[in-house]
Amino acid sequence: MSLGAPQFEPRWSTAKAMLIGYLTGRGRTARAIAEFLADGTSPETIRGQWRRHRICDRRRDGVDFQITLSTYELRRLEELALARGLDPEDWIHRVTSAAIRDDLFDAVVDEQSPKPKCDHGGGRRSKAFSMLEGCDE
Repeated sequence: MSLGAPQFEPRWSTAKAMLIGYLTGRGRTARAIAEFLADGTSPETIRGQWRRHRICDRRRDGVDFQITLSTYELRRLEELALARGLDPEDWIHRVTSAAIRDDLFDAVVDEQSPKPKCDHGGGRRSKAFSMLEGCDE
């Protein structure tokens, strides 16, 4: 006879639960998460976990994105935003929304320019997180 709670085998590993939480926070749909996992987890299962743990669907109100800027780029962003009487976040939101709405990628991005080197704070990152962030680390 053992004391305490009965032992059980968790259905999801901590790493899988963290990855699903990360992808959810990044605004991924249940379908996109299930496809990324490619382990038989269905979108319905993921949505069920969201409901069970009272995680709202943030996509209704928008999704926050984190971007990495160099010190120069941040300073320049602050100058450009200030010149228009905007906060840097508002400036980025307005520019990004217009670029998406009018499909301005080719007009803005020079494909010949080297890609910026990924900087995730110097810590070790799993291959899955690096893939999600578009890094070749």
